[in-house]
Amino acid sequence: LSYNGYDTQLKTYIVNAKQSLLVNTQYVSQDYNDIFKQFLSSDEMYWVYDEVNRAVRPITINLDSLTFKTGVNDKLIQYSFTFDYGQGFKLII
Repeated sequence: LSYNGYDTQLKTYIVNAKQSLLVNTQYVSQDYNDIFKQFLSSDEMYWVYDEVNRAVRPITINLDSLTFKTGVNDKLIQYSFTFDYGQGFKLII
């Protein structure tokens, strides 16, 4: 392949890619801590992204540790979670 008199070569790059989803809770009471504990220890998680067509995607939580908050110490309790789509894919560029 030649461009303006210069020889160029097309190269193929294989890139490992992953998509993530960031989810923030509303302000919740500390009673939700038990729900989050069950949620974090789940074997399987799915994101329902189209309720009408019942379309779901497997997701995995990207979290090393979580410190549970209490209303006494933290007053307003809100959490953020990052999820990775459960199926990786490769891009060939």
